Amino acid sequence: MSDIFTKSDALKLLQSKHIIFFGDSNFRALYKDVIWLLNHNSLITEAQLKKKLELSFEGDDLVDRSELHKGRDFKEVRNYKKHGVHIEFYFITRCYTNVIENMMKDVKEKKITAPDVIVINSLLWDITRWGPNGVTEYKDNLMKLMKLFKASLPSKTLVIWTTSLPISKSCYGGFLVKQVEFLKHTLRFEVMEANIFARQIVVSHGFDVLDLHHYLRMQIHRRTGDGIHWHPLPMRHMTNLLLTHIALSWNHPLPGNFESSMQNLLNGENQKEEPVVFPSVPVSLTDVAVSPVQLNAALSPLISRRPRRLPPRLRNQENYIPNNVPTTPYWMDTFMNEPAIRPLNLQSFMTPSNHVMNNYYMYQQFPNYQTHQPGPIHNRHNKNKKRHAPYNM
Repeated sequence: MSDIFTKSDALKLLQSKHIIFFGDSNFRALYKDVIWLLNHNSLITEAQLKKKLELSFEGDDLVDRSELHKGRDFKEVRNYKKHGVHIEFYFITRCYTNVIENMMKDVKEKKITAPDVIVINSLLWDITRWGPNGVTEYKDNLMKLMKLFKASLPSKTLVIWTTSLPISKSCYGGFLVKQVEFLKHTLRFEVMEANIFARQIVVSHGFDVLDLHHYLRMQIHRRTGDGIHWHPLPMRHMTNLLLTHIALSWNHPLPGNFESSMQNLLNGENQKEEPVVFPSVPVSLTDVAVSPVQLNAALSPLISRRPRRLPPRLRNQENYIPNNVPTTPYWMDTFMNEPAIRPLNLQSFMTPSNHVMNNYYMYQQFPNYQTHQPGPIHNRHNKNKKRHAPYNM
């Protein structure tokens, strides 16, 4: 659930705010889309999302960088200051890095001002590019990171951990170098398990979780060809989700460009409760002094009709029906009761069976099954001698 933010709505929400993004290439795209929204009332182009290490994007600055490679020490730091909004982006390949540790140390010692919002996510690089113990170290580092945030940041700082996005079973490129390409077959399952673990850890330390994986699990057709990155439309959806989460956390009114019952509930708008109208009951059914005969006459013929008395052959069989066996088999409720194909069904299911339960079912579906007597069969040698062929039960 998210509202739709325009340029003016985003500027009004983020005015005089300081936001820091920590993440991978998808977070770089999210950072760019937020900046694009602050400058344009349109979707960002896919070419802009693919660029990296450019000297400037919509007026931001490339503060620090490394050479363009696929190593774990890749570095990209961007800084945007425009329209009264300050946004930073740090490319990280591990959730707990020296960059974050040094920044939190400076915040705690009040050498720098604490940011208003920290949006962070890290997973794919952690569990694929840091050796065979990547999963174990990821769990330990996530615990250390949350404790560091808890001890260093003031209460006014909004920390938002976002879950990792869905990836394809045949993803390629990016963090998946040739040596670890075999991980792509199971990586999408590890992403879901890691998201559950990260949510428990983050929430236990009192920070927020924005489940982007949940909102984009039905948008995988809008992924790019590499199975990792996303097109501009889902990126804008993530931007709206993030801005909606920030607005609700700050009790800031939503733009109202998209109406829904959930948003009305979050905005405090009381929904009008419509009175429940019950159908009128006949007077004959509400009168206490109605006799059983009158009550029986008031009911419909289908309800008032007495159940058919079982024949002697089946009178004792119903006592042996187990409690866990349904009164009517599933194939009679669905398949045989289809009006369009009922004649064909009757022809295919009329084969007698030797099972007691099947006899009982056949009697329920066809009440005259046991009472019907077949016609006499003539003996070809003696036509005057007639015999009856009973059902082979």
